Amino acid sequence: TEFLKLDSTAHFFPLKTPKCHVSFHWDHNTSISFMEELESRHVCCNDNEGHWDDWVSRYPSLVNATRLDCFVENISNVGGQLTQLERLSLIQLRGERARKAVVLPPNVHTLKLSCYVDTYQGWLHKFVFPTHLRKLDLSPDRCIPNRLPIDVLLTPLTTCLTHLQILKVKHVPWVN
Repeated sequence: TEFLKLDSTAHFFPLKTPKCHVSFHWDHNTSISFMEELESRHVCCNDNEGHWDDWVSRYPSLVNATRLDCFVENISNVGGQLTQLERLSLIQLRGERARKAVVLPPNVHTLKLSCYVDTYQGWLHKFVFPTHLRKLDLSPDRCIPNRLPIDVLLTPLTTCLTHLQILKVKHVPWVN
């Protein structure tokens, strides 16, 4: 009877499909056509400095992905439109301060974020977190300078993550 109580809005996908790697060199990427056939749900773009819009225009099946590993810059200005994503792994590629906040996809429940944090100025990128984020793995391991007060790291999270259940913070040299 427990099986019958499955939430109708839950995404149930019993097959574990392979990762699709969107490499820096498009012409050498044979997994894209394979992904189009199997509709892989996990797309890795960690060595590609392109943009989501360019990838989708070339390979429309990427819109079926529910998990994405990429750079923050790859989804700039389109995060709010990526409603299909449930899991997201982001790496901040550059250390310059962002001009405007990066809107993260609204339905992401699991986020792994590696970003720059300045001891005096705080987060170099401002993020608009999804309201129903349940798990956050935070790696501010690019701290400037080498020690970080805990309030500088956590203050941006206190007002926006009301559904957060798990917070993991890795690789932080704390100020004593």
